[in-house]
Amino acid sequence: MENREAEQALRKKKYKVETEIENWIQKYDTEMGEKQDEYEELDIIHREEKVQLEELKQRYDVLVEEFTQIREEREINSKKRLEDEQELVRMVRAATLIQAMWKGYLVRSMLSSKKKKRGKGKSKDEKGKENAKGKKKAKGKK
Repeated sequence: MENREAEQALRKKKYKVETEIENWIQKYDTEMGEKQDEYEELDIIHREEKVQLEELKQRYDVLVEEFTQIREEREINSKKRLEDEQELVRMVRAATLIQAMWKGYLVRSMLSSKKKKRGKGKSKDEKGKENAKGKKKAKGKK
């Protein structure tokens, strides 16, 4: 009887261990199923975010290209504006110089025409003598 009791005890122990092993296997399967589901969800999210990242990279590249073009256009416009301003300054200086030269020419031509008109009338010496006589008379009257 002792052998039967020992056998019975061993069978109970074996059954208990087998049951625990089955419980562990079920628990492992459940946890692994949950982890697999979580992995698949995260993998889907990762793929979506990867697609979004690629789209954002493309948009960024387009924006960088547009920004570069705008900056180049602004630099070109700035250089053109500076050149136009310098050209305007040169033109104003040239116009001022031309006007000054023309005014000088007119003044000189007027002076030369007045000299020619004086030659028709009394000479300088005669005028000078008259003025000198007139001054003496004016002094004498006082």
